[in-house]
Amino acid sequence: MIKANRNKKLKIQAEAIIRKFKGEYGYYAIRGNYKFLKMLYYKARLFWYKMLNHRGGRKKSYTKEAFDDLIRIFAFEKPRILHNI
Repeated sequence: MIKANRNKKLKIQAEAIIRKFKGEYGYYAIRGNYKFLKMLYYKARLFWYKMLNHRGGRKKSYTKEAFDDLIRIFAFEKPRILHNI
């Protein structure tokens, strides 16, 4: 999903990723699954960072600090437990 959308505008990419995260959190956010959600969040975030830095032929589009700012701007939701089953 991220790889297929990497040439689209950042806003479109971020909205798609946020929608995916909300769906994953809604389904998997049960007690005892926090480690999985945290791993999913950080791996997806790292993958998006790599994809953004590989597009357009430029050597490096984003530094870690600039990418963290991007995450804050688009208000990426960190994992949390939603259901106590």
